[in-house]
Amino acid sequence: MRGPLSSLSLLLILLCVAGCAGGGLGRSPELSASETDQVLEAVYRYQLAHDARPETGVFCLCVPAGRDGGDPSSTLLERFAGEPRPVVACSACDVEEGRIVERRSGKTALTFFIADIHPLPTGEVEVEGGSRAGRFSSSRLRYRVVRQGAGWKVADVLGAQVR
Repeated sequence: MRGPLSSLSLLLILLCVAGCAGGGLGRSPELSASETDQVLEAVYRYQLAHDARPETGVFCLCVPAGRDGGDPSSTLLERFAGEPRPVVACSACDVEEGRIVERRSGKTALTFFIADIHPLPTGEVEVEGGSRAGRFSSSRLRYRVVRQGAGWKVADVLGAQVR
């Protein structure tokens, strides 16, 4: 049986083979550990510049729970050593009396968290995250992060995401 049906079958087989060889059709690329840290750093720096409150004494950084139990890597934390106010791992902070505090110093803290990282087929990355100042004060946003030179930059903040 020759004709349009056999041509269509051949085309579908070729697309399937090409999709499997290329990692799947429409699949998002994966980030290396180094690229992931760069994306996280870009979002955290954006949050420090735009969401920091004057009364905050310490900033707590939290990554998705599946990655090192919610704490960023020590190499990522070291990138923030020059900040005027201390930047610590998420596990160094607790909620006490409705506010977030760093356990060691007792200073008022602000938590910046990343809930999810989605590499997109376009090469951009969408990051869901936000901040928490206490039990009843938080924000949740989506950040569009783009490659800029050798690093990454937050290009757009896309408001709250409802899932």
